[in-house]
Amino acid sequence: MEPVMITLGCIAIFGVAISLMVFVRQLCLSRDKQLNDKANYEALKLEAAELARFRQDLAEQERLTAHYYILGENKEAIKNLDDRIDAIFHQKMTLTTRYTDIMLAQTKTILSDESTIEKQALLIKLKEEVAKELDRLDTEIAHLQTKRTQLWQTHKGYQTRLLEQEKIRNAKLDELFLQQTLTLEKVMIGHASVAASFAKDTLEASNYSIKTLFATPLEYLFAYFRATPEPASEEVLTEKLRRESLLETLDDLNIQEDVASQRNVLVAQRANSLKTAGI
Repeated sequence: MEPVMITLGCIAIFGVAISLMVFVRQLCLSRDKQLNDKANYEALKLEAAELARFRQDLAEQERLTAHYYILGENKEAIKNLDDRIDAIFHQKMTLTTRYTDIMLAQTKTILSDESTIEKQALLIKLKEEVAKELDRLDTEIAHLQTKRTQLWQTHKGYQTRLLEQEKIRNAKLDELFLQQTLTLEKVMIGHASVAASFAKDTLEASNYSIKTLFATPLEYLFAYFRATPEPASEEVLTEKLRRESLLETLDDLNIQEDVASQRNVLVAQRANSLKTAGI
């Protein structure tokens, strides 16, 4: 029984070693995921700082009002249209900044694995609704600008400068929305990819550990208690042919011995016959 006990002891040690290996691999996978999430958190901090600076620049941008002092006819109507356009820009700014605040908060939730598929679907729907509202506001701004152009009779240079300023202001708001949308999508896709890869690696590690932990010791046991292994088919055929050849050789030798024995008997009988006849 001593060899059996030694075998069982080796199997137990092997099982412990495999368990430790699996544990270390799981730690490495978890550490890689944590490092990736940490890098995403740092990127989000930089993104938040950049967005704050961007919003501050938009808030500090001054409207052009010099044309109010030189316009004569339709001055009050033009000023009224300017105020309405500026109010729409403020609506767009408020909507965009609220959207970016929500997206930043939710991307942190996604990275902390507290978000669900339903919440992410709601975020995508929110993005679509905000995009529709921004398009509506852009259409309204363009309509008011057209009306203002029709009323602006003199000093067209001021009108060109004002339109250019409003165009830049609108483009920055659109950029703010687009930038935050891309950040959210990048975090969602990247986090989903990392989570899927982590789950796949974990499953493969678990399957490998279970297979190795149970299958390998059993193979060792079978190898220990198994009888002498049967030779391969080619070896069996070769051995069979060798034995048949040996048997044929033995048969030939036996036949030759029988012939020689019979010849000796005949010679002896003939000698006796001649002796009896007195020859």
